[in-house]
Amino acid sequence: MHKISTVIITYNEEKAIERCLKTVAGFSDEIVVVDSFSTDRTLEIVKPFTDKVFQRKPETIINQINYATSLATNEWVFCIDADERVTDTLCARILDLKKNGFDADAYSVNRLNYYINGFFKYCGWYPDRKIRLFNKTLSTWGGQEPHYEVIMKPDTKVAFLQCDLIHFTYRDIFHQVEKMNRFSSQAANSKRTGSFLVARIFLNPIFRFIKTYFFQLGFLGGVRGFANAGIVSFYVFCKYLKMWESIHKKEIYDVDKEMFDKPD
Repeated sequence: MHKISTVIITYNEEKAIERCLKTVAGFSDEIVVVDSFSTDRTLEIVKPFTDKVFQRKPETIINQINYATSLATNEWVFCIDADERVTDTLCARILDLKKNGFDADAYSVNRLNYYINGFFKYCGWYPDRKIRLFNKTLSTWGGQEPHYEVIMKPDTKVAFLQCDLIHFTYRDIFHQVEKMNRFSSQAANSKRTGSFLVARIFLNPIFRFIKTYFFQLGFLGGVRGFANAGIVSFYVFCKYLKMWESIHKKEIYDVDKEMFDKPD
């Protein structure tokens, strides 16, 4: 029987991590947790599940997940976030693969996202397909900060597991706006460009709202669809505005000093 290492990166996940770990315990031969120096009870909750707990200050999110995957001792890795849950169906499918062998180099699943008061399938949120089970010798982590994705080597085979991975995206609207603000900063820092930046500040949020609300059927989601389209557009606006700011801003205390620290 093949063995699987489950890899998780954490930071202040005391409310979510225990339920996450319980859903992967059924098929995991090893659980590797890399924590970014949580200040809550995350480590206390994790330790009964695994002794492979590491703390490391991340350079980037992608760098952190690559590091965590490198610590896995098994060739096959399952990656999950603390706010995700493996369903019984998905667990059974993974156990079947362990027993009977893998017929691909990686496997993707659909993420079913819970939003505000129920599961949400509009605004491009479903099927939200992600590779979660993969042969680590044939892959690496990439993507654009703060979102990471498995990048498979050429000529590898990716199969689809017809199962959902449950994702509890945001605790509430405040959490979503807070997260979008943080993500926009990470995206702006990882990809700075001056080309057509002012035009992007004005136009890209509008285009994103139209795409999310109309073309991705957000209007079918009622208030939730409108709210999500608006907040995602806010994220795009903040991202390009922060890129512009990073090019043009002056440190406020330097300006303060120039204005008021005049020679006698």
